[in-house]
Amino acid sequence: MEDGMNIGVINESSKIENRAGLSPSGVSFLVERGHTVYVQAGAGLKSGYSNEEYTSLGAKIVFTKEEAFGRSDIVLNISPLDEEECLFVKTDQILFGFHHLAVSRKCNLEELLKKNVTMIGYEVVQQENEELPFIESLSEIAGQMCLVISGHYLQTSQGGRGLVIGGVVSVPPATAVVVGSGVLARSAIKALLGAGAHTIALGRHMDRLRELEETSFLQHCDIVKASLQEVKALTGCSKLLASVDKIREQGVQMILVTMGNRGALAWFGEELYHIPACKPKAVKDPTGAGDAFAGGFLAKYTRGREPGWCCCVGSAASSFVVEKVGSRRFGEKAEVYERATEIYEKGVKPLSQDAFA
Repeated sequence: MEDGMNIGVINESSKIENRAGLSPSGVSFLVERGHTVYVQAGAGLKSGYSNEEYTSLGAKIVFTKEEAFGRSDIVLNISPLDEEECLFVKTDQILFGFHHLAVSRKCNLEELLKKNVTMIGYEVVQQENEELPFIESLSEIAGQMCLVISGHYLQTSQGGRGLVIGGVVSVPPATAVVVGSGVLARSAIKALLGAGAHTIALGRHMDRLRELEETSFLQHCDIVKASLQEVKALTGCSKLLASVDKIREQGVQMILVTMGNRGALAWFGEELYHIPACKPKAVKDPTGAGDAFAGGFLAKYTRGREPGWCCCVGSAASSFVVEKVGSRRFGEKAEVYERATEIYEKGVKPLSQDAFA
């Protein structure tokens, strides 16, 4: 890029386009290299970027689309230019965007040809290895959205079957079929596996399908919480330590295994600890105890508390859930902390892994 070029970013919100042609960090990158960036007011609002964020990193705010085109050597947009925008284009200007010229209106094409513009379409930018970086990024997003959209249309209010994608206790997960093995398909499979769906991939490229077969949702987990039976079923191993090792091979950093009235085992990295069980006043119904443990643990862990204390809070929370049938009572915060403190002070004891070999 030539020194001291003028670069414009237009506001496309009137075209139902939420993306911005350039982020504030992109502005900083260009300004540091001696370029001037003009951003039309409001261009980044729907992407979560305020005018002040742009100006703080060196952009100049302009207030009309015509001015953004008029001041710029290069214009960055997202959606194809409409008829008004084509009229604002200057002779010999450089235009970056998703142009989709094959479906553009004839009058727009004629206007752009008359002005001898240089158009670079994000959809056709190709690297030396023939990858399409812009399209791949969008495909990853689209793959993640497959989970959200499919969940929406599975609702009975949308004419769906009322299925929960990941399943619940006594109800199996939904079965999802992903056609293809490219970037979008891989992203969709990652999202569906993470949600617990039974996922089937169909495609023509056997090498890609083999790679997908090796994909485990555990590769995307930092923490795994499961019961003793679940952790063995998850890995297909009959021995607890072998099951844990198999999970850790996927990069999981923390593993919590609940064992009912025997408490829980917690692997924090290489260290193994025993978490005592909080004694409830009565045991009426154990359903939901594991979920309460996970909720109590995460409530503290996401606030930066020490993992051993977080596990004790989880144990205390689960002890309240089992005391009643039906409508659950989780206990007031003070009550949960009182039970958690009792077992925490007894000691979250480190254990030797040899005991589970």
